[in-house]
Amino acid sequence: MAEPRTISFPFPLLGLERRTNIRNAPPFSAVDALNVRPIEQAEGRQRGGTRPGFQKAFLEQLSTGPVQNLAQMNIASVSGSFTWVDTFDGSSMLSVWTAPTFLIVGDSAVLPAVASDASSGNFSTARTPILGTVGAIRDDFADLDTSAAYVVVMNVYTHELDQNFFYVFLKMDNTTPDALQDGLFIELKFISTAGPTFGSISGSVKSYVGGVLQNTYNFAGGNTVTNGGAIYKIVVSGSAIVITLNDIVLLDTTLSESQSGRTVGFGIRELSNFPANHDVPFTHIDTFSLRYQPTGQVDSVQRRQFSGIGGGDLYVEDDVGAMILHSSSVNMRADVTLQAIEHLSKLYIADYGDQRAGRTDGTISADGLTLDTSGAFTFNDKGIDLNVHVIEIFDVAGGAVAGIYEISTINAGDLILSTSAGTTGNCSFRIERGPKVYDPVADTLTAFIATQGIAPFGYAQVTRYLDRLCWAGHLRDGRNWEQSRQGAPDDYDFFPSSNSIGRAVSGQTSLAGVLAAPVTAQIPHTDDYMVYASLNSMWVLRGDATSGGLIDNLSRVIGIVSENAYAFGPEGELIFLSRDGLYILPFGGTNPPVSLSAEKLPRELKNIDTTLFKIGIEYDINDRGVHIFLTPLTSGNIKHFWFDWSLKGFWPVEMPSSALEPFVTTQFASDDVSSNAIVFGCRDGFIRRFLPGANQDDVFEITSRVVLGPLFLGGSAEDEGILLELEAALGQASANVSWELYVGDTPEQAVSSGLDASSTPFASGTFLPGLNRSERPKARGNSVLLVIQNIGSTGSWVFNEIFAKVKSLGRQRIA
Repeated sequence: MAEPRTISFPFPLLGLERRTNIRNAPPFSAVDALNVRPIEQAEGRQRGGTRPGFQKAFLEQLSTGPVQNLAQMNIASVSGSFTWVDTFDGSSMLSVWTAPTFLIVGDSAVLPAVASDASSGNFSTARTPILGTVGAIRDDFADLDTSAAYVVVMNVYTHELDQNFFYVFLKMDNTTPDALQDGLFIELKFISTAGPTFGSISGSVKSYVGGVLQNTYNFAGGNTVTNGGAIYKIVVSGSAIVITLNDIVLLDTTLSESQSGRTVGFGIRELSNFPANHDVPFTHIDTFSLRYQPTGQVDSVQRRQFSGIGGGDLYVEDDVGAMILHSSSVNMRADVTLQAIEHLSKLYIADYGDQRAGRTDGTISADGLTLDTSGAFTFNDKGIDLNVHVIEIFDVAGGAVAGIYEISTINAGDLILSTSAGTTGNCSFRIERGPKVYDPVADTLTAFIATQGIAPFGYAQVTRYLDRLCWAGHLRDGRNWEQSRQGAPDDYDFFPSSNSIGRAVSGQTSLAGVLAAPVTAQIPHTDDYMVYASLNSMWVLRGDATSGGLIDNLSRVIGIVSENAYAFGPEGELIFLSRDGLYILPFGGTNPPVSLSAEKLPRELKNIDTTLFKIGIEYDINDRGVHIFLTPLTSGNIKHFWFDWSLKGFWPVEMPSSALEPFVTTQFASDDVSSNAIVFGCRDGFIRRFLPGANQDDVFEITSRVVLGPLFLGGSAEDEGILLELEAALGQASANVSWELYVGDTPEQAVSSGLDASSTPFASGTFLPGLNRSERPKARGNSVLLVIQNIGSTGSWVFNEIFAKVKSLGRQRIA
């Protein structure tokens, strides 16, 4: 008789596998999973667990509808903020930090010399069962302008079963800093309930002058937050102070006191019921940053500025990290996503469409300033806005000059143009939106008008290549692309008097004598080459089109589905979504595209209809993977995907609410390195970001599961067996998970039952953190499947290993 043997239910580190026979699926592959990753977020180990959650990157809502664009500009000016950051990397603290000597109010515990876990990139409490308090005071910021607003940001991490305290010390004396003498002593306190979800957060600002407590300003009550990562932000503007945790406003008040010190610091205290050897860091912060206006600044300083568009309005990040509505009579159309690109420290926005009038019987007056029609037509009832609409004059005759013109006056029977369109003549014309340009130094948003030639009009795509503005995706003729003169984004004279190198140029990508296909994406790779793609082809422009550049075909079968369906990988490879699934174009653009998804996901990523879905792809440098966002244009339930770059596995992702679905995405490269992240503008008008350690998606719980197996109980496809014992070990700080066991006469039957929500499992239960007691389900059959999923609002879970003791019962009997 066969002896019992031990088998393992490994975490499927290689992700979904839906191409091979279930019976012969590759090891470490999954038949189903949701909102999990092979690299768990607590320590970054390859063992599996819940994916990180996301939170609002900015408190401000850009619109009640979808965010339309996210962009960044690199600008240089003598005004603006500077960001100082410490990410606590290395084996010791920076020399600018010293230990505080004052007492913690209410706890009567002295802050000891700095005790940090800097070698692992965070500042944490020591690993002892009952923990004291640690902290640090930063050397005086001698150039901090206290008359301007400044902001302290910390990425804080908390843990279940703990009492967690975070302290910030502000406005302390520049020579002898002591928050209990002169300054602000700010306490943020987390109190956990039974289980990983925190029951409440509280805190206060205590204001001291001359060693005397002047006032206590308490945080708003009734707020709760789950354990894990959060963004703690304090904005100081004179006597005004605003304190937030993620998107929760804890305090917004004006202090009665007006201390003027520049010295800042922080502290951490943890009272823990957790064992000293648990497998994640204790309460800690992984970044401390101060963003402020320097005094006496005379030299230009380069900095990044973030922008977004929502409801047709432009929002720009201010010096303390808030998204502020740009006050202007100029706006963009509000019903589509828009592309924008920085060039020469200005932001060029491809606004287009929204046609208000179009005729073929236009007439131009002798001075070129009045446009009329030969037939009866009224202009003042067409909803034309002088601030946003321009007129394109084309198919000219007589003295009329083709071009794009701004309108100065709208009369019932004619239009007055801002500049002359030649002399007496005839033309066709159309009135619609044209591109816009934002100057962040002058803080102006204006229509983009060419100084030479005809400005690009009707294009939905804009990018930058070889110091040129590049346009594609025309509304009426998507086959053409245009590039401005090098170094002159407003010059579109394609036929200058001298046929100079670097002049403006336009063209198409196709074989000679063959009609070109509409351009779906134009993608520059630095200044080496530009990829032009259609739905079914890819071409590459190497070098400059006016200086010996060549256009080569990369594929006549594989193309790119839409303008944002691509990202660059860590080695410069182009990652993109085609109608055949996910592909990469190797660095250099000399070899054909290579498939990534068809070998594992034969259907899920094929033939995505871009008239129904908004597609965004971003490479996440922090977590080494690719976000593949597939958002329905109208609300609906669909899975996005995470592609783990190192293991080359696909993992389904689901948002808890259609309001949180991403419409536009970008890689946010902040001066504060702790803020570097993939950010996405959502259907509800907010901008969000993935946050390491976050256990929720905004205010929603993350539903997660993974299917383990199927495994043969009898050891082969012909035998049956019995599962005698089941033993699990989760991460020591993992949340609880539920488990369900399904058996079948075949692997397919076990999988079918396990994926059917109406099926009743053979056995079920709950696994707790750490090593669990053995379960004895005594399940008999040919194949077994184990489903692991989170329970309610228990937070993130971490997988270690699951074993089963099984016994073969011989050949399976077929009824």
